[in-house]
Amino acid sequence: MPSGEFQGRLWGARPQEWADLCETKTEPLARTMLEGSGVGNQTRHLDLGCGTGGLCAMAAARGARTAGMDASQNMIGFAQRRYPDIEFKVGELEQPPYDDGSFDVVTAQNSVQFAEDRVTALRRAKRLLMPGGKFCIGMWSEPERNDMTAAFDAMMELAPPPGKDSPASISTKESLLSLLTEAGFKPGEVVEVAVPFHYSSMDEAIRGVRAAGLAEIVAQKAGEDALHGALTKAFRAYTAQDGSVHLDNHMRCVVCT
Repeated sequence: MPSGEFQGRLWGARPQEWADLCETKTEPLARTMLEGSGVGNQTRHLDLGCGTGGLCAMAAARGARTAGMDASQNMIGFAQRRYPDIEFKVGELEQPPYDDGSFDVVTAQNSVQFAEDRVTALRRAKRLLMPGGKFCIGMWSEPERNDMTAAFDAMMELAPPPGKDSPASISTKESLLSLLTEAGFKPGEVVEVAVPFHYSSMDEAIRGVRAAGLAEIVAQKAGEDALHGALTKAFRAYTAQDGSVHLDNHMRCVVCT
């Protein structure tokens, strides 16, 4: 099974929860990416790994002629119903269904790490840019800088995902810049972004994490009860007296030419 099809099935299991409880949490990163890459009026913009379309909607609000691509049919279907005026397509990061030189700006927010061949995916993204165009990647920072790592670690203990790489494997600044350079990009300034995740309750926090692809793998292998128990334990240290859960996280973005 192609990597995009595999990832699409995992990430498309719960699009409503993803839109409500995950996508909104990373808006500070999305906003920084759009501002840093100069997305504005009439910018031809593409978001690779667009999920349920939130970053595309933010780009459209800035006047861009935006489009989104994701491996998940369910995510794309949800995004299209949610934002009918934006064009969304299903596709693989290594083989996006667009012509070379079609866009002024291409963004990829926490998606490249899931490509089977990351260098090929990035080289293909570079080909989509018109001369002088910009590529902006957004990525989690080092695990030790993110409270969400407690949830990732708990799930990894229950059922490690298939393959040799984990989503954290390009979370250091050095590894991210090395990958971008290998793909032929000239990375610009690395911008660090605080991305706090606040949930009104333990249940909401667990439902948010449950919408992610890794959680789908764990649920299939270890069962829903085991997953729920592991996440409850992981989030206990971040739970306030009123029952809310607050996680301090950090991500980074790099604009490349």
